[in-house]
Amino acid sequence: AEMVGSMMNGLQNGEFVDYYQPKYNTGTETIVGAEALVRWKKPDGEIIPPERFIGLFERNGFIRKLDFYMFERVCGFLAQAKENGETVLPVSVNFSRVHMHDLHFPQRLYGLTQKYGIDPKFLQIELTESAFVMDTKDFNKVVDKLHEYGFSVAVDDFGSGYSSLNLLSKVAV
Repeated sequence: AEMVGSMMNGLQNGEFVDYYQPKYNTGTETIVGAEALVRWKKPDGEIIPPERFIGLFERNGFIRKLDFYMFERVCGFLAQAKENGETVLPVSVNFSRVHMHDLHFPQRLYGLTQKYGIDPKFLQIELTESAFVMDTKDFNKVVDKLHEYGFSVAVDDFGSGYSSLNLLSKVAV
């Protein structure tokens, strides 16, 4: 209950922080990208890991706001790197399955990339595997639209028991 009470304030006060975990190619021994991870940094300095709040936020719908907030943080991070003349590498951003019913979801993401001047090819939309356990009609439309805008789509938690090769082949275009 305490978490629900402080989640909106947390979002407004910038307590949800983006961390970047490098993706490393062992063959070339180079960093080829990163995955954006969210942590909740409370005003007292306590850092709450996502496994303590993501499930709750999925149930109460707050995950929609948090996912878009994180995506926008990543766009800002990439725009800053570009402005500084740094090499821009692709970043994967996790999204909850709740977005897979929203046919405007791809357009909203594309709009944010345009706002920050970022090519969608630098953003990989990572869906939790549980996204596959749902009505595939909407899911397929959303994934097709994401591909049309130039995003790549990946599946997280692969192998946790829900895999459908048919759906997987849909994503791996």
